[in-house]
This record gives sequence, C-alpha cells and structure tokens, in this order.
Amino acid sequence: QTIDVAPPATAAFTVTVSNGFNCSATSAPHTITVNPLPAPVISGSTEVCAGDSATLDAGVGFSSYLWSTGATTQTITVTPGSTTAYTVTVSNGFNCQATSAPHTVTVNPLPTPVISGPTEVCAGESATLDAGTGFASYLWSTGESTQVIVVTPAARASYTVTVTNGFNCSATSAPHTVTVLQPPVVTAGPADDSVPPGGSALLTVAASGSPALHHQWYQGPAGDTSTPVGTDSTTLDTGALTLTTSFWARVSNGCGSDDSAAATVSIDCPAPPAPALDAPAEAASGEDYTVLWTGSLPGGSYEIQESDNPYFDGAAAWITPDTSRLFAHAVAEPAYYYYRVRSREMCDGAYHPSAWSDIEHVCVGCGAGTPGDLDGDGEVGVTDALLLAGFLAGSLDLIGPADLDGDGEVTLLDLTVMMYLISGDLKASPEVPAETNWQSLE
Repeated sequence: QTIDVAPPATAAFTVTVSNGFNCSATSAPHTITVNPLPAPVISGSTEVCAGDSATLDAGVGFSSYLWSTGATTQTITVTPGSTTAYTVTVSNGFNCQATSAPHTVTVNPLPTPVISGPTEVCAGESATLDAGTGFASYLWSTGESTQVIVVTPAARASYTVTVTNGFNCSATSAPHTVTVLQPPVVTAGPADDSVPPGGSALLTVAASGSPALHHQWYQGPAGDTSTPVGTDSTTLDTGALTLTTSFWARVSNGCGSDDSAAATVSIDCPAPPAPALDAPAEAASGEDYTVLWTGSLPGGSYEIQESDNPYFDGAAAWITPDTSRLFAHAVAEPAYYYYRVRSREMCDGAYHPSAWSDIEHVCVGCGAGTPGDLDGDGEVGVTDALLLAGFLAGSLDLIGPADLDGDGEVTLLDLTVMMYLISGDLKASPEVPAETNWQSLE
C-alpha cells in the first residue's frame, strides 16, 4: 500500500491495484521532483596568531545560515583561544539544508621576547641589550633590526623590541629601562675649624651623584690614604685632639670617586697666666738669695731672666720646671740685678709663653751705698731723681753713684732706671726716652 522512495532525480511513480473481483487498474503517474541541496563552503583564514581574529564566510545565495558557534549570519568573526573547527548549516530556496565541511582555524603561539642587559650604566658608558635567539625578525624602538643592540643613553631611557616568529606572529617585549648613574662630585668640603686642647670638631662633606654614595674619611693631607678614620658617613667626629690635624673625605659610588680638600683643625692654645714674681730688695755681695714666682703648669716650665739693666739687653735666661732659683753675685760696689719670669705651657706640640711678669730688682752690695741714692738718705726717691735731672741739665754737680744701667756713663737712661726704681714700674714712667726698646720690656 505504501512505499519509501528516494529518487536521485525527478521521477514519476504509478501503482496498479486489484480488487476482490480480480479486476485491476493503474493509477495516474505521481511525479516527485528532486530539488538540489545547498553546498556551503567556508572561506577564511586557516591560521591566526594567539589573540587575533579570523573572518569566516559561508558564501552567498542561501536563505538561512546556522554556524556551529550559534551565529546566523553569512560571515562571522572568531577569536579562538586554541585550534578550533567551525561548520555552517545553510538552507536554499527549496528549503533544503546542508552542512559544510569543517573549517579548521589553527592558533599559532605568539613569541615572548625578553630583553636582557644591564639596567644601570655610568654616565658616558654603553649597555648591550639582547632580545634573545630564535626569532625570525627584530625591530627595536631605536629602529635597529638586529638581535643585539648597544645603547649609550644620556639620561634614563626605556627600550622595547618587537619580534616575529616562524608563524609570522609578532609580539612586543616589556620595556627595559636603563638608568644613567652619575659619578660623585664633592659640592661642599669640610671647613677649617679650631678647638681647645683636647676638644673635638664635627666635620661635614656634601656631594652630588647617584646613590648609594659612600664616604671614607682620612687623617692627613688631601690624597694621603694611609690613615683612614671614621665611618661611612657625611660627618666625622674627630675625637679629642691635642695637635693641629688635617682631615679629608673621599666620596665614591660605582661610577667613580671625588676627593674633598683637606680641612685643618687647629688647636686654639690659650696663653698661660703670667707668674707673680717676688725677689728680695737687697742682698750682700756673694750672698745667696732666692727669686720666687707663683704658678702651676703640669708638664710646663718657666723662663727666668736676669739682667744688669731693666731693659734686659744681653740678659741671661734659664728654663726650669721649678718655681724658684738661687742667685749670688760678688760685687766691688753696689749693683742692681733685674728679674722677670714667664710661663711656658706645652700646647699643640710647642711651648706657648705667657706674658712677662712684673720686673723685680735686687740691690747687691747696697750696704756700701745704694746706687742712685744721690742725697745720701739711704733710699732712692724723688729728690734723687731731681738731683740727677739737674746734673743732666748741667745745673748741678753729681754727688753719689748714678750709673744705674751699668754702661759706664750717666745718661738720660739712668734717669729712666731711677724712675723705675722709684715707681716699681718702668712702663709707667713718663721719663722713658722715645728711643727705648719697648719690645724688651714686655
């Protein structure tokens, strides 16, 4: 009664039937028209680089499209994460459908360039950068097209390279930054200073340049590295000093070094106090007498001077740690001996003297007549000065010993000595002549 047919082309079918009376009849022809199937063919890229897209086209002339992605348009754009096959089912005007052969899109890997090379260079130096082997082509941000390039940046700079592999896929590296380091330059050296004996100074150096800057201090003249001192610091505490000393610093980093000038720390030596001198007024000829002075200088000494004139011309001098000295003189006639003393304190490797003490005098052998006692009253006073002045003026005759400075004659200088004897202070005498050497009286 029923049959299934699948004619390959349009065909007519008839059927002959028989009834119960054994009568037969044949039907009219039944024509089945066979419509053609659509033949979709996908066109488009068969290879893409990872992350790139491909446009696939199922062709024109179909009434509907259904891609394996679910899209229903003639063309689709795909970005496969891995190699993928795509198909499309189309319908034609006869409402016949057909599915295309798979269209495979192969995903090729991207190259992964990594720049190797130094990230720091000293000013004026070069860096060699390498993009790595195994790539078909190279294009640097500098325009160069080799695997390795040499750069000499004037300032901090970043470099990239774009490479292509055998699949013609390209990728750009991460930036490779080269920092330009500057050598140190001392901008402010340590300054000269002075400290009291045993004091210390704090010295400072300043420098420009790329970090990290290192500081090495030295004791001695600039350039002398035999005595390193201190720590890696911009400052130096010299510690206690007793001698004038020089210090300097060398500042360095990986790009070089620079030396400061030397700073001199001098010792500020205070003058020791002048001693107080004491001497007897008189002494007999040949008799020992002691000249004393006060003072206390640990490690120091004293200079005591003796002269036969208050100007200390040709004076004898002694250096002693003691605070007294014994003297004795045998004289045929009365004579004056003058004394002064000063302290000598060791400081900064040398002795530093104090001011001279007041001058003291001793009259030796005065029992036979006091020199300068012109009026015979047993002492030297204003009357004696008037008598000597009268003699020097030519109005009086001289009576008594008046050669007080021991030069063998009586002059204005003897009057000056007499005024000293009277006042006890030669400098205070208004009668000292202009030609007196004051330097010898200090």
